[in-house]
Amino acid sequence: MVRFIHVARAWPDREVLVDVSLCVDSGDALVISGPGAAGKSTLVRLLLGLDTPTHGWIVVDDLVLGGSTPEVLAAHRRRIGCIAQHPLLVGDLTVEQNVALALDVSGAPTRPAQSAANEALERAGIDALRGRRAGTLSAVERRWVAVARALARPEASLLLADEPTADLDARDARRLGALLAEERAAGKTIVVTSREPSLAGLGAHRLALLDAGRITLETATQGRVRSLAGRIP
Repeated sequence: MVRFIHVARAWPDREVLVDVSLCVDSGDALVISGPGAAGKSTLVRLLLGLDTPTHGWIVVDDLVLGGSTPEVLAAHRRRIGCIAQHPLLVGDLTVEQNVALALDVSGAPTRPAQSAANEALERAGIDALRGRRAGTLSAVERRWVAVARALARPEASLLLADEPTADLDARDARRLGALLAEERAAGKTIVVTSREPSLAGLGAHRLALLDAGRITLETATQGRVRSLAGRIP
């Protein structure tokens, strides 16, 4: 379960998030949509423990992130699969090595890491790229490597995707949505941030709209709008 409880994040010159309260049940999928600079990437950084809220609490599976030690936060991140908005790849390594690296840093033995990397590349449909150096990839290819890297983490209980369809056409976006739906069916909690209010194929039951750092509404994807009042204490 993921809980944002009256979360705010402010810089000296502006407020990025203002009193955000959200709850994502284990195994559920939530799309957080909003325009650029709405605070979506800040929510992802907070969930990863890369930033701390100015006010409020963030709880992931009973772990309160604020105030946790660097060691605890590092262990927390090892339980998360993440598709970053701007994928960071090691240019001198191959695609296969970049995907396996995410498992290496989690302590996985070399052979199982390579096997999981190859399986993830096949699921992402980019196994033909496994021997290419990451520095030679296009923006779309880099995006799919980031997807494969997240898919290679079967032990992760939470998958975060920050603007995952950037650089993708409609067909690829549907394919990505289907892959995320498979991850959800396997029991993972999925949180997606996107300027697009829907991700075809994902089948998310909930949508939250974020604007100027505030959740303006939360709705079921069937169109039923629910107030946030009373949802989280």
